[in-house]
Amino acid sequence: MKLYKVEYLGYATADRRLSPPMIPWILAEIRKGSFIQKVSVGVKNGSIVCYPRDARARDPPSMSHPLHLVCRHIVIHGNVTTFGYFLRDLAESILYCYLFQTTEPDDIIALSKG
Repeated sequence: MKLYKVEYLGYATADRRLSPPMIPWILAEIRKGSFIQKVSVGVKNGSIVCYPRDARARDPPSMSHPLHLVCRHIVIHGNVTTFGYFLRDLAESILYCYLFQTTEPDDIIALSKG
């Protein structure tokens, strides 16, 4: 599994009836917070996994999201270094939006291909 060094900017919740005009508002809500964590992200065993950048080889991921629950992948128009995805919550009628930033736009393409 290849890991990509990114910054995790945070997450926000959204209604399942999400429409494209709502996305900028959700992203602005995430960016309002001053939370930034340096992490490594990759795809392993059908899940997006996220490790703290200083994690050791045997440490468990800090986040693990099954790919089949990802309902939308986003790359910010005009900003090819910011990307994220919406994750369905099967127990509740909400979506979670996770937002990341990288200095390498090619990493976004490679990560999305898994």
